[in-house]
Parts: sequence; structure tokens; C-alpha cells
Amino acid sequence: MARDYYQILGVDEKADKDEIKKKYRVLAKKYHPDRNKGDKASEDKFKEISAAYDTLKDDKKRQQYDMIRRYGGDPRMGGSGFPGGGFPGRGFPGGGGFRSNGNIDINDMFGSGGMGDIFSALFGDNVRSRTRQRNRQPNQPRKGRSLKIDMDITPEQSANGVKKKIRIMLPEECDTCNGSGYKKGGGSRACTRCHGTGQVSFAQGGFAISRPCPSCLGRGVEQRQMCDRCKGTGAIKKRKTIAVKIPAGIEDTGTVRLRGLGYPGKNGGSKGDLIIKVSIMGDQKFAREDKNIKTSVDISFPQAALGTKVPVQTLTKKVMLNIPAGTQPGTKMRLKGAGIKVGDEQGDLLVTVNIVVPKDLTDRQKELLEEFEELSKQAA
Repeated sequence: MARDYYQILGVDEKADKDEIKKKYRVLAKKYHPDRNKGDKASEDKFKEISAAYDTLKDDKKRQQYDMIRRYGGDPRMGGSGFPGGGFPGRGFPGGGGFRSNGNIDINDMFGSGGMGDIFSALFGDNVRSRTRQRNRQPNQPRKGRSLKIDMDITPEQSANGVKKKIRIMLPEECDTCNGSGYKKGGGSRACTRCHGTGQVSFAQGGFAISRPCPSCLGRGVEQRQMCDRCKGTGAIKKRKTIAVKIPAGIEDTGTVRLRGLGYPGKNGGSKGDLIIKVSIMGDQKFAREDKNIKTSVDISFPQAALGTKVPVQTLTKKVMLNIPAGTQPGTKMRLKGAGIKVGDEQGDLLVTVNIVVPKDLTDRQKELLEEFEELSKQAA
């Protein structure tokens, strides 16, 4: 069995982080490719040292590595990681051991996914996902993929909800091959790669890892001719008109899911879903703040000073807003219940009052304003 990580760095298995780091620096400096240009052996040694240090410097990785190591395996090896192709008894109750052909199925040892975190840390997430697929039947029903589309709505529609009819291309089971993806009568046979099991195995660190067969995609059979119409996908798209109900109060980038309108399932599985991502189009009149809607209204200086009523557009209609005398620039006024309903709560419309100052004045307007200014000084 090849040397393990502790042997590579020349440290004891009880060595602390500082000792491991110190040893790594010495060896890395000695075998660094920049100091040994063209030396393939030094380059390989440097990679081996770096891999060992990467695992042993990390507490979690080191703990998981030590656990596998105690069972007699070498996580770095691609084939049998057990002395003599067997599995020693240490680490098991009673000390009893057993022999094998050199490949131990981790699901038989620990149950499905029982060592997933360890193998994920040492070999990558793809290994853990493959071990989870170990007990999946290759021909079991599988739900189809979801179809995703975008839809734009106005702020008014987001506040009040809307029903829309849209024409889109929806996937359906191919009626030429009945969703199989292959020509009728094209013939089939047991997959020559997986021998009809739908699974292939490969050795990884003394363990046999299973995954769906890439040749038959886990079906266990291989077909000789793909369907000309669907090009082997088992689905075709047809244009259809569907009704979509957008609920009141939906947020920007919110989604609406219509079940059963996605891609057909496999092996008799249910269809996927249609997922609609909603975007609320920009509107200069309104801005949303949670369940409240914000807008603004322009009035003149005399209107602000004397008070007035001005029309204000809400999300559904126009209403008259009462502006009290003496209203200051930037004053915010609230119209209760004119916002968005979210659950059982109804938002408000928040109106900011802007006072517009005219740029061009007639002589008479200037005269009146100067008179007003003089009277204001006398009143003060």
C-alpha cells in the first residue's frame, strides 16, 4: 500500500498543526518546481506534498481522513486500498474481519450515504452524489424537468393581481416514439456496458462507487436508432394558449408555478412544472416599498400657502387629495388603504408634495411677489 499523508510529510499521526506546517514548508521549498525545472519526479513529489498538507491542515478533513485510515483504506489510491485486498477487523465490534475482492461497497458497510460527508471532503461532491444514487432503480419513474419563462407586469397589476392569456411553446411527449426517444421497431438489447443493470461501478480508495450508466442513461437497455422527430429527447414543443393568474401583491422577481406544464417525465413519471418569473416594469409614477406605494404631486407656491385640492392617481383610480394651507416642500401625505394588499394587510399610498417654483415671471407677478415679501417682513 502506498505511503499515507503522514508518511509523505514525515510527521507522526499525533503531530500538531505547527509541526505539520513546518514540515510542509521544508519539503515544499525542497521540491518546488521553480527550483527543479524539468524534473518530473520533483514536480510529482511537490503535488503529493501539497495534497497531503491540504488535508492535514484542515481539522475536519483530517478527522475524516483518519477515520477512513483506521478502517485500513488509503483514500488516495484509485484501486484497492486494503492490504492484501481484504478488509481488516480493527474498528469493528469484536475485532472480527472479513475478506473481499478489494472493493468494498460503502452502502453495504455504512448504509446509503452514511459516509457521504467524508468522501465529499476527500474526493469531491460528485462522489457523494453518486453514492446517493446507489440504490436508485435505473428504470424507476422520474418527474420531468421544469420549464421556466419570464413575464413582465405593471405595478398596478402587481398590486391588484391580473389574469393573462399567453401563447407559448410547451413541451409534450413525442407522439412518434411515445416519449421513449427511440424509433419504434428500432430494436433494443441489454446495454453491453452495464449488462442491463443500469449502473456501472468504479474503484475509489478501496470502495466501489456506483453511478448511472452513461451509455444507456441508467435505462439498462440500449436502443439502436433515435427518434427522428424528437432527436432522442422524448419531447416535442407545441404552441398553446394558457391562462395565468398572477396573485395580488406579488414581488418583483417572484414566481408563479403551474404544475404539470413542464417536460414529460421518464418511465411513466409525472410531468414537470411551468415556472413563471415575474418582473415588475418600471413606472415613474409609482415606487413600491413593501406593501406601500410611493408617488408625488406638484403644486404651486400659492396652492401650498393657501391650501387646495389636487387629483392624485392611485393604482386603480384618481382621487382628490386635500392639501392644507401652509404645506411645506417635501411634505409626505398618506392615503390609507390605497397601497398593495399583502395577506390580510392593506398598504397605503404615500404622496410627496413638491412645490414648483416658476422660472419665468411677468412684471405683474414680480410686483405682487415683492409686495408679498415686504408684507411678510412687516408681519415678522
